[in-house]
Amino acid sequence: MMRRETFLSMGTEVTVVADAPAPRLRRAVACVRGTFAREERRFSRLLAGLRPSPGVALALGGIAKGWTVDPAAERALAAGLPWVLVDAGGDLRAAGEAPALPIAVEDPGRPGHELLRLVLERGALATSSVSRRAWGEGLHHVIDPRTGLPSAAPTVQATARAPTCAEAEIRATWALLEGPAATARFPAAIVAGGSVTLSMEPAA
Repeated sequence: MMRRETFLSMGTEVTVVADAPAPRLRRAVACVRGTFAREERRFSRLLAGLRPSPGVALALGGIAKGWTVDPAAERALAAGLPWVLVDAGGDLRAAGEAPALPIAVEDPGRPGHELLRLVLERGALATSSVSRRAWGEGLHHVIDPRTGLPSAAPTVQATARAPTCAEAEIRATWALLEGPAATARFPAAIVAGGSVTLSMEPAA
């Protein structure tokens, strides 16, 4: 029987999904919680040791979630699960012998509505979007390293697939900056200019 448990960490909901008895799932969730707590402390210490320029604030939430999902999924497997899906705010990793899991991707223009559905059996998916964590027209959290400013690319949202969640997060942000051309480099679904460019198969 497929079960799930959710908790809050790193400012987002973390959901653990597995086909396991409730006691075994609880043990695995405890391992996932511990991993997130430990990595959150580690990233906090790292930030505390940095000295950005006046007026500059740093947040490692973008890479921290994906970086943490990977060891969390592996530790959940080590707790006795045959397979597990760990989802941290849309950054997902399936580990073990997982079945084909349908993953809904939200429509950035219609929050709460599904844009498309993908299938994940192993590896990871991550989504990056400029429609959230935005503070006004053209002001959002995705910084173009070439300019030091919020990305001005027409891409609104990008979902990328990779073997690990850390790599999927990097690819998703890269696709936001590069746009639909990124689909030639790796499996992705990119929303730009009101259309979707796909280089991975949607669910039937």
